[in-house]
Formats: sequence, C-alpha cells, structure tokens
Amino acid sequence: MSSLKTEFAQMFAFIDEGKVAIFYSPKFREFSIRLRNGHAMQNIQYCPWSGKKLPRSVSKEYFDILEKMNVEPFEHDKIPLEMKSEDWWIKRNL
Repeated sequence: MSSLKTEFAQMFAFIDEGKVAIFYSPKFREFSIRLRNGHAMQNIQYCPWSGKKLPRSVSKEYFDILEKMNVEPFEHDKIPLEMKSEDWWIKRNL
C-alpha cells in the first residue's frame, strides 16, 4: 500500500483528512466518490489531482476466490482474516 499512497499522495492526504467525499477500499483496491443522495457510490478510474490512471479494482478476483473457498460474501465469520484487508491481493501480486 505504501507505493500506492506515495504515487497518489495528494489524493490520499485529502482522503485521510476527510476533506473530500472520495473513499478508498483497501480490500478491493477501489476508489469511489459518494453521490449527492448520500447512499450511492461511483467508482473512479483516474486521480482527480494528477490525472493518473488509478490501479484497477480487484473485486472480481476477491469474489472468485471466495467462491472457490465455498464462502458467501455475506458470511463474514467464514471469510478468512487475510481476505478482510488488502493483504490478500498484495500476497498474490495483483
């Protein structure tokens, strides 16, 4: 994660300080913006500050792995600890 935070330092500074409605999900490696209705989120593909392309989401791979484990995404107590953070995709070099 440190290289991601380094490459997009300005954006993470705003995210970490809660100054913008941009959110980062480490588990899925996804960046999103909260829409005005407050309930919906829209994934973003580029950094609003630098214009650089953001890393692709790994959510599809996440759900594929859970399926191979015969674990449903809503069965939180059955999801391995590793799969609850960014550790799973870092370990797999995604």
